Amino acid sequence: MPEYAAHVATSLTNRTIDHAGYQLDDVLDEIVDQLAPLAGVPSMLDGYLTVQVTVEADDLTAATAVATDAVVRAARAAAPGVGIDAVAVEVLNQDEFVNRISPFVRETGNLITTAEVADLLGVSRQRVLQLVRDHPAFPDPIRRERGKRAMLLYPRPAVLDFLAAWSEARKRHRPPTAARRRSGAIS
Repeated sequence: MPEYAAHVATSLTNRTIDHAGYQLDDVLDEIVDQLAPLAGVPSMLDGYLTVQVTVEADDLTAATAVATDAVVRAARAAAPGVGIDAVAVEVLNQDEFVNRISPFVRETGNLITTAEVADLLGVSRQRVLQLVRDHPAFPDPIRRERGKRAMLLYPRPAVLDFLAAWSEARKRHRPPTAARRRSGAIS
């Protein structure tokens, strides 16, 4: 069965989440969990929840329906009682998706998985997904493939650049500790 890359925008906004008494991070984490089989990556673009997924379907029409239904169900499960609908959907077959990202892939070199990014950064895979969602400098996933599971892939050079900047920023903002004071590393 063919695979399709889908981007589904919803009516759920930051304001709606706050007004309903939900925490944005909790809602997005629940959506990641709900859509794990589809490699769902939620983000808040211009204040609206949008989600990228990979679906298998017989044709473009079916892929649109599957992606839209999965995203809306996941969003409604993450924020029960809040009226959530899809407001825009873009679905591409894998060939078109690859054609659109091929220039970027050629420029960036090899790709690595979420697990490999987690190993490089010394964090969990869940933390990597949080960085994708929350950190503006973190490289966007550029391709999803399905084997037994869906995967997000990242350009290794961009991840290494992020790691260098992130490590430096963490060093600058690390508070002094008693052990570092005693060792003379700080005064």
